[in-house]
Amino acid sequence: MTVISHDESLKDRAVMAAMRAALAVSPAPESKPESRAAYDKLMAQVPIAASVGRTAGEVGGTAGWWCRPANEAPQQAILYLHGGGYVIGSAAAYRGLGSQIAARTGVPTFVADYALAPESPV
Repeated sequence: MTVISHDESLKDRAVMAAMRAALAVSPAPESKPESRAAYDKLMAQVPIAASVGRTAGEVGGTAGWWCRPANEAPQQAILYLHGGGYVIGSAAAYRGLGSQIAARTGVPTFVADYALAPESPV
């Protein structure tokens, strides 16, 4: 397995500062189905990277969003499983974060829209 790492850039620092600021003024989301809309609204505030295209797609029967950088690395991909404790969160809300990952790594990133509990316990 190849591991790619990079030093924190000023752009990384700015994105993290913006996320921390948004979290600081938002109530802590509870991990229950009723919190999905509020959590998605919070996560959707991560800006979309300008150099990254986003398209709906499917991998292994699971729907999601491809975030593809302009100069993507050939034959590489990142599978990103969004946060939310498998109860809240959605791939659509995490497109911004997925695009930031793709922009910084140069690797296409698939944000999976997996089934959530309790509706889908398996």
